[in-house]
Amino acid sequence: MIALTKKEIESISKLISEHFNEYISKYEAAKYPEEPYKKWLSAFSEPKSVEIDDIRQVMEWKHGHYGKTSFVPAHKVIAKLQKYWPEFADVGQCDLNSTFTFWDAQLTGHQSFTTVAFLAHLMNSEQVGLIDPHSFRTMNYLMSTIREDWVWKRNPMGMDDVQSFSQFLRALNPAVKELKSNIRELNKFLMMFGKHKIKTVPVSRSKVAPALSKKHDWSIFKSDVFDLDKITLRANADLLFVICIAFTIFRRGQC
Repeated sequence: MIALTKKEIESISKLISEHFNEYISKYEAAKYPEEPYKKWLSAFSEPKSVEIDDIRQVMEWKHGHYGKTSFVPAHKVIAKLQKYWPEFADVGQCDLNSTFTFWDAQLTGHQSFTTVAFLAHLMNSEQVGLIDPHSFRTMNYLMSTIREDWVWKRNPMGMDDVQSFSQFLRALNPAVKELKSNIRELNKFLMMFGKHKIKTVPVSRSKVAPALSKKHDWSIFKSDVFDLDKITLRANADLLFVICIAFTIFRRGQC
């Protein structure tokens, strides 16, 4: 968690104000229209009221493809979200921890962090910030300007990062006069600053935390074909190997 002092908040707010107009103008409103986003904030706050097609549309919006007919990169993830959403809604636990626990299990094998974090934001927008890799990198940059010992993380990886980012947003929102207490505008700025500016900022390797890979949990990996109990050395490499073999056999029509 990030606890900012009053002096740190003032310093970061001043830096944001200096660049605010330049980068907020780069926000691609046509790709991320505001009206449907506001509608989904209301709908997803009550998971049982979410329609199956809402899930497709909200994921297309997240990837900047809202309203397009040719969006396919995340279709498998969308299908799983639609399949398991009724079960998730029936559980009735939409806090950050429960959301990650449920969807990490259902989306095993996919790069699921930003998807799950986005769902958590939609359901709890007052507590959970709208995090993405660009915004997260901006937070790291801004923190490095006030703390010499700050260590950058390459990408957000877990609930701790979501909580830290959310706390960061809430601390800065009332302090940046250009925002007029509109936290959505802060999100837009952080995203655009990270996308267009941070990539040009040199960062010492000693200031970057080692990249972490997601560890798979064997207890949630299931197979109707293979006897997983016979795999005794359960390293992540073993799991990847099993998945590759299973996929190859499936493609050849042998199971």
